[in-house]
Amino acid sequence: MKNRFWGRAFSLGGAFLLSVNAHGQVLGSSARQMSKGALETAFYYQGVSKQHLNFEVTDGGTCSSPNVLTLPAPNFQCGSTADVSGRGSGQAMIFKASYQPQERGLIFYTTLGVGDYRVDVGSVTVMNSSVEDQAGILTSAGAKAVIIPDTVVLAPAVALDASLGLQRYWGTSRLDLFQFQLALEASHKFVFKSTEFVIEPYGGMKYLRTQAYLKNLANGSRVGGRQHTVTPFLGFRVPVFEKDVLFAEVSMVEGVTYASGLSVRF
Repeated sequence: MKNRFWGRAFSLGGAFLLSVNAHGQVLGSSARQMSKGALETAFYYQGVSKQHLNFEVTDGGTCSSPNVLTLPAPNFQCGSTADVSGRGSGQAMIFKASYQPQERGLIFYTTLGVGDYRVDVGSVTVMNSSVEDQAGILTSAGAKAVIIPDTVVLAPAVALDASLGLQRYWGTSRLDLFQFQLALEASHKFVFKSTEFVIEPYGGMKYLRTQAYLKNLANGSRVGGRQHTVTPFLGFRVPVFEKDVLFAEVSMVEGVTYASGLSVRF
């Protein structure tokens, strides 16, 4: 038992060293069906760098006639809005639990994590041009439906994964990120009998919708906006023990994230 514990710790440490880039909410699992009543837990590191965010800023100044000749001209017409782009970076440690109640059917999962985040934006008063590193929580819930099961021949499994997530960070300001993600995923388990090596690559396409709200806690002002992203993703899972799997995942469109970890099935 002691050797197994240290083996898991070593594998998890290796996962951090092998961490790669990903975008959106990490799947960390293949498209294969789990057995009835199976429970899988995962513990992984996730980071994000230069994630694209969008904030819609409304002009709150005095109305001006469009025929005013005074220079310089105002940035916004009265009551108009403008989009201000932002870039977010952060990291977190996340725990994920997946459960399949029936032999064939949906796989349900939930995640919970803690981390920090920083967002840099343009010259907008409510944001003070940037929000320093803030501690926060990350949580999500979702379900996966296996459309085509994996087979012994080279016919990959196909699954559809949908999730809702919330990230909330506190500091001098409060940042909320509401996320909806839909992913179409395919995977296949390869077993090399000559070396007893097993690897299960997976990949597909993700659609991610992020709604961001940034509130200045000092004066109560708030801005918000949404960002839509479609990105391919790739990953792999490698068993290190009978029920322990090392995984990593990568995608790089409109942002970079670090994600890798260890999952255990019961």
